[in-house]
Amino acid sequence: MQQCQICGRQCQDNVKFCPSCGNNNFTQITENQQPEQNTDAAAQNGYQNQPEYSYSYGQNQANDQDPFAHEIKMTKSQFYKRCVPSNLKGEMNTAYGILILNLVVFLGLTYWYEEPERLLDCAVLAVILLGLIFTKSLVFAIIDAAYFTCAFILSFVQNQRGTGLLAIIVAFSLVPATYKIGKLWKQYKSTGEYVDYNAETPNAAKKKSKTAIVISVAAFLIMIVAVCAGLIFLRDGGFSSFERGSWEGTRYENESLNLAIDLPSSAWRIFEEEELEELNEEAKSQAGFAKTEEFDCMVQNLAAGSNIMILHLKGSFSEKEAIEEIKTNLTESYRQQYGVPIITEAGKKKLGGETYTCLEVRVSIYGVSMYQRVYVGKVGRELCEIGFTGPDKQTIDEMERFCSELN
Repeated sequence: MQQCQICGRQCQDNVKFCPSCGNNNFTQITENQQPEQNTDAAAQNGYQNQPEYSYSYGQNQANDQDPFAHEIKMTKSQFYKRCVPSNLKGEMNTAYGILILNLVVFLGLTYWYEEPERLLDCAVLAVILLGLIFTKSLVFAIIDAAYFTCAFILSFVQNQRGTGLLAIIVAFSLVPATYKIGKLWKQYKSTGEYVDYNAETPNAAKKKSKTAIVISVAAFLIMIVAVCAGLIFLRDGGFSSFERGSWEGTRYENESLNLAIDLPSSAWRIFEEEELEELNEEAKSQAGFAKTEEFDCMVQNLAAGSNIMILHLKGSFSEKEAIEEIKTNLTESYRQQYGVPIITEAGKKKLGGETYTCLEVRVSIYGVSMYQRVYVGKVGRELCEIGFTGPDKQTIDEMERFCSELN
């Protein structure tokens, strides 16, 4: 048995709070020991007129149970701050940081690629993150893990490369962490028992706390290193390593393509920046893949019926996807004006200082033929398309001789 030090009421040993005054300071007494009534304390706290309660084993079995066993003394937020071990808090806080960083990256990609459809992903991630922060719920942890796993699989299927592996690891680490927190919370609600980690703890608990602090600091340092690596990645070109080329007279140079184009005569018309912007706006109004194309260079020889164009493909996709989409676009474009083209892959070829996948395109109408040679390949971390169009292969071969390696 134990006795309240404020009002003197006797309670069972498993009672955490005095039913009379709510105090949690008790003195252990034996069954044969008479209770020492602290009259001064009782008078000061207004309990001198309270009726005496006498509890003993075998009497009033209903009151032998903790009358406050099912009463929640703390909210879940208070319980999390006081009664959840530091190692679990460290796991949760580290996960929050990584998920917030992931959300920022998603928003950055939405702005960078001008793809508003990514906002749905951002909204879903924000809801999951807020749910985890406010509820510490196993349900949200499972949803989080399932969401990132599906996103990883979808990315792998579409781009032949999975993205978001770190987010998956973090999401799955939240499942056991939130399960343990939920188990402690349920135990507290049903029994009222808890360990206050804000109070003085035994040596064993202190050792656990120190270990949790070390783990949390290590995780934080790893996250800082990851952020610094990301900043270096962005400084060195980030997600868009393609840079615009420039003209000096009739010479075009592009360092990211390691390519120079020297036009032989004034018969070639170089499109001005305003004209390129018009082409870009026209491309954005089209459906599908064309929305991601951005013209960097366009020259035209009306007398010869030929042109050269360089486009930056801004979307997040693989070279294989880009080639298939270009084939589809060329087929649809030529079909509307000339007829169904014949498109063949000519393998890997070098243009300037880079190697590309080459597509040969031929279309004929009323005995008149048109040829196009398209080079598609990676430029750093992104894709580029270089196209030559002319009335025959000899004209295209001649235009390719205008090109040379920059360095």
